[in-house]
Amino acid sequence: MLEGNNRGVLLLTRLREESFASAVRLRRRGWSVVRAPLLSLEALPAPDFAEKLEQKPALVVTSKSALRTLSRTHAFKSSSKSSFSPLQRSAIGALSIYAVGEESAAFAKRIGFASVRAAQGTLASLIEEIRQHHPPGAPVLHLCGRHRRGNLVESLRKMGYPACRSVLYEAVSARKLPVSAYNILLPAMHPSLYASLFYSPRTADIFATLYAQTFGEPSMLRACLRFFCLAPSIGVRLRQRFPCARIVCAVAPSESSLFQALDEVST
Repeated sequence: MLEGNNRGVLLLTRLREESFASAVRLRRRGWSVVRAPLLSLEALPAPDFAEKLEQKPALVVTSKSALRTLSRTHAFKSSSKSSFSPLQRSAIGALSIYAVGEESAAFAKRIGFASVRAAQGTLASLIEEIRQHHPPGAPVLHLCGRHRRGNLVESLRKMGYPACRSVLYEAVSARKLPVSAYNILLPAMHPSLYASLFYSPRTADIFATLYAQTFGEPSMLRACLRFFCLAPSIGVRLRQRFPCARIVCAVAPSESSLFQALDEVST
C-alpha cells in the first residue's frame, strides 16, 4: 500500500510491528511509503521467566521487540490468562531496566517501568551503562529474541554480574518478497523508488536473499538502488550483494539519525 506525499517513494522493510509508526513519521516528512515488512514477531513460551524474576534482577533489553512481547504476552498481560497477578505485575514494573537506546527506553516507560536508563544505541554503550549504575554482583536478566547479535550475557558474567537471559520471542522471516516490494522493485519501476530503509543486518540479509530469488543474482549486480541503513554493519551486508547500490548509513544507531541522513541526502 502506498502512503504519503510528494518527496518520493520509500520502501520500508522494518519489522511489521514497528513499521506502522515509522511510516507515519516518514509521511509527515513528505515521503510516500511502501511498507514491506520482512520480519514479524512471534511470542515464545518462557517457562523459567517467573523463576528468574524472583531474584529481582535488573532487566536489560537490546530491542523494543522484547518489551513489546513482554507487554502483550507475559508480565503485563491483563487478561485472566496472565501468569502474574496484578501485584506481581506491579513488582515487575518496579524493576530497574537498562535499554540499548532512547526508543526502547521510551517504550519501557510507556508500558509501566519507572526506573529506566538508556544507552547510546550500541552494545558497548549498554554494557558501560550497566557497569556505571548497577551494583557489582547484582543479578541481570537479558530479555531477548531467539536471533540476537553479540554476547551481552557472557560479557556481563566476565564483569562479575550473575547474568542470564530469557528468550521471549522470535522475529520470523518472510518466505517471499512481499507483493508491495515486488511491485516497486520491478526493473521498470526503479525510477519511482527513491530509497529502501533497513534497520538490522538480518533484515538486509533477508532482503538480499528474497531479491535474488525473485529477480535473479545477475540483476543484483546491476541494480542501481539506494539504501539507507541504521548502522554501517547493515551497509556492509548490502554492499556485498548489491555492488552498484548507493548506500548511506546513519551517524548514530537511531531512527531520528536515519531520518536526518535521509533529509540531508535528499535535499
